[in-house]
Parts: sequence; structure tokens; C-alpha cells
Amino acid sequence: MKRLPKYTPAEVRNDPYGFTYKEMSEVIGENEAKALYEELYKQLPMLVKNICKSSDSEKYVYELKDNKYIETVFIKRRDGGTVCVSTQVGCPVGCIFCESGRNGFVRNLTS
Repeated sequence: MKRLPKYTPAEVRNDPYGFTYKEMSEVIGENEAKALYEELYKQLPMLVKNICKSSDSEKYVYELKDNKYIETVFIKRRDGGTVCVSTQVGCPVGCIFCESGRNGFVRNLTS
């Protein structure tokens, strides 16, 4: 069994994005980890607006706080799959499966 490094509760609370839920719950306890995850979810700068699924793809559309939209698309293939993750609002590439390219490039996303 792989041993996890020892972390302090302060390290987990100060950098919650650096830990999995399992790691968090092992350090700060299940109840506090759940509460922290719920709080982080509320702070996300986007909402899942739409999910479209077909036999060969899944598309997730997210609405940002400035009412702009981004997408993530998973395309199933014989040997696995391909994922396209938005790093920009709009896109200069214009892939045929993605609505983001129809608007052209607007701006890069920030962390």
C-alpha cells in the first residue's frame, strides 16, 4: 500500500486545491473535508449550464460569472477518447464539434 506524505490540517486548509478529497478527509476528518469541498464548490466561477450526450461524445457547457460560455467535449474513439478543454472564451481554431469557435476568440481564462 502506498503511504501518503504527512500533512498538517493547516496545510490542507491553506491549499485545498492541492489535495484529493481522500487526502483531505484523512487529515482533517470526513465532516470538515465535506464542508470544505462544499464551500469550494460555491466559489467556482462558473455553473454547469448544459450537458449533451450522444453515443460518441459528451459536451459540457459552463456559464462564467460574466455570462460568457466555455465548453469541454469528450469524443469516444475505438482506442479510448479525446478531451477538448476550454482554456479560452471563444476559440480561433473553429473545430466542427465545438460551438466556442463560432464566436471567435474573446479572451483567455484565468486561474
